[in-house]
Amino acid sequence: MDDLISGKDLMARWGISPYELLSRFIKHGLIAYDETGKEVSPEEALHGTDDPRGDVDKINAWLNYELPGSEIEAQRMIGALGNLYFDKNNVEGIGDTFFPARPKKSNPAAEPDKPKPSDKHPRARHKKQTQAVAKDLWDKHPAMTVPEMVFHDEISKMCQREDGSQYSERTVKSWIKDLNPNEQLKGRPKKKDK
Repeated sequence: MDDLISGKDLMARWGISPYELLSRFIKHGLIAYDETGKEVSPEEALHGTDDPRGDVDKINAWLNYELPGSEIEAQRMIGALGNLYFDKNNVEGIGDTFFPARPKKSNPAAEPDKPKPSDKHPRARHKKQTQAVAKDLWDKHPAMTVPEMVFHDEISKMCQREDGSQYSERTVKSWIKDLNPNEQLKGRPKKKDK
């Protein structure tokens, strides 16, 4: 719970409304959690019911979510956003991108390879989404190897950067290899002795 921040605290920190939290951030990939750290769908946030869908489907549900047409239902969702939780690491990356602090005087030559905070958020989001897809796929297909998983269509969709390029095979492997449920299927088969 130490690595999560509530929606209410987040809106106060950024000075935004619940509607802005939904439309500018959650609908663009900021992953919502409950107080236990479990990802939640819009239906779970609004109705408090258990949603059996996997993490990827829950993320996609937020990306496609529109406020209900009923004013009462819309107000209930707006109120529920304050009770959601968000990963502090993702929040800091987003906050630095959308709400930059005053520029500090620094020597750019001192840290040339250090990524900017704005660069951290999309990669962290893509990693989380890729891991969620891999976990769901391995639940359905436990015999799938890591290399097969890396080149699966659903994984490829999650590994696309904003500029259209793909993350490297090595990067994707590093993101998902520890999720493989079958230790013996981690890669190339061993050579047989003759």
